[in-house]
Order: sequence, then C-alpha cells, then structure tokens
Amino acid sequence: MGKGSAPFVCTVRGLTGPTVAGGMFFILRPDTERILPDYLAWVLGHREVFEKLHIASGAGVAMPVIRRSELEKVQPPPAPAPNPETDRRPAGA
Repeated sequence: MGKGSAPFVCTVRGLTGPTVAGGMFFILRPDTERILPDYLAWVLGHREVFEKLHIASGAGVAMPVIRRSELEKVQPPPAPAPNPETDRRPAGA
C-alpha cells in the first residue's frame, strides 16, 4: 500500500530473496488461509475503504500512518466482491 500524494494498492509476487521496500510503502502479509492477497488489495483499494483509511491516517500530514487497529476495522465494501473460485480459473474456462 503506497503512501503519499498518489497512494495505491498492489499485490507483489515472486520475490525470491530478501527484499527491501522503501519507506513510502505499508507492507501487509495476509494469512492466505483466511484471505486471498488479491482480494485484500481489492478491498483496500476500493474507494470507500480507501477514503476511510486516508482520513484515519491523518490526511494532510507529511507522512501518513495507518494504525493496525484501523486496518483491523476494515470491512469489505457493500459491492459484489470478486469470487475467489472463478477468479482462479483460466480465462475462457
């Protein structure tokens, strides 16, 4: 999850060794037995959730910080969520 004037959310895969993320990122390591990383990125990047997190992080401050307690309060938005079963199928299957 990126910080700054143009924040964004993404899923990173395929890291094969020690990796350093710059100070502009929040690093989240979800329990993949409980939630798919792509679904978590979708939820965090959803406009409603993102706006709530932006306000909670101290919108307008030089270096925003999102407390763990704020992340734990996040609920999926009231929109149809991606279906993990169909999302894992190859295109056209």
